[in-house]
Amino acid sequence: MNPVRPVTANGGADPPAIDTSAGDARRAITRDVADGVARLNEIEYAGQGREITFSIDRATRLPVVKVVNTNTNEVVDRWPAQYVLQLAADYAKSTREAR
Repeated sequence: MNPVRPVTANGGADPPAIDTSAGDARRAITRDVADGVARLNEIEYAGQGREITFSIDRATRLPVVKVVNTNTNEVVDRWPAQYVLQLAADYAKSTREAR
């Protein structure tokens, strides 16, 4: 009696390699945005009594950056992640040039 062998889409060959580059890129951007938010909070970029927060949207898995009033926890503004990266890069560049 022949044993039953599972049928695979690729005819039983090794499974295809999974491209993880998109996930790696997303993690890198997330890390960079988190670092940028931390730097901007250090210099109180959003102003006194405000904090820049960072989270990942559950539905889209994209970074969400908010400016929050620390007294009321009210969301004052929302920024695209790329904007935060540009602000942090501009700040880093200006501090290097000032040295």
